[in-house]
Amino acid sequence: MSRTISSVVCVSLILRVIFCGCLLVAVVALAQPAAATTITALGAQGDFGPGWRSTDVTKTAAYDPNHDGAYGSNGYYYVTYNDEWTGQVVKSSLPAFLDGDVAVASGYYLWGGNSDFDDPSQPIGPSVADIRSCVFANDGIAADTYSDALHFTLATQSDFVLTVILDGRPESNWDADRVDSVKVTGPGSSSSEVSGLDAYFGNTFDYAFFRIRGNAGDTFTVSLRGPDTSRMITGLGFEAIPEPSTLALLTTGLLGLLCYAWRRRKIAEN
Repeated sequence: MSRTISSVVCVSLILRVIFCGCLLVAVVALAQPAAATTITALGAQGDFGPGWRSTDVTKTAAYDPNHDGAYGSNGYYYVTYNDEWTGQVVKSSLPAFLDGDVAVASGYYLWGGNSDFDDPSQPIGPSVADIRSCVFANDGIAADTYSDALHFTLATQSDFVLTVILDGRPESNWDADRVDSVKVTGPGSSSSEVSGLDAYFGNTFDYAFFRIRGNAGDTFTVSLRGPDTSRMITGLGFEAIPEPSTLALLTTGLLGLLCYAWRRRKIAEN
């Protein structure tokens, strides 16, 4: 009988510990103060090819913060070629830390039926099945100037890697839409750019990567620059950066509560 009572007490204490741990994490999350918005250009992978979601294609660790072997693991927004009747369509699965949809800037339209790349709607793994890519295009832009292309707003305080996907095509006879720099701007003076690209409709896929730390309500704009009069972009990928500090706090808190529960039980038994 005493063993049964002791087991019940032990289970009750464990449940209390779990509840207190969850409460601790919630309090920490709610109490997290607004931080300064920062945008950091991480770099680019030119002529990387279509395998952005295939785990058998080597990824750069800084661009894949959760180390699952894929870029943009938490969400995507891109243009694809649906069929000959509906033509180009936008497909997306956006992360919870975004507020609403990605907005396309005025002047950009859906165009092309370009080369294939990994279909982000498929499970991440080796040799992800391909899907036909297309672009948001804009013509008549002054050479060597930035053109705003896509906008998005945060729903919560977030820290993530943004992947900007610049499409290509196997032919090499189209370079009027060449993009040599990608810039991301946010609230205030926050801004950063990746330059030295050679992305154009006539090349393989290029990717530019940015780390963004922002607060709820922050709006960010992705802009393209090139030496010619057109700009093209396939889409975006989003991947949250894990929060080791929160995990460490939770672990420490749970261990402390478990020690406290064990001590109380020993006192009660004596």
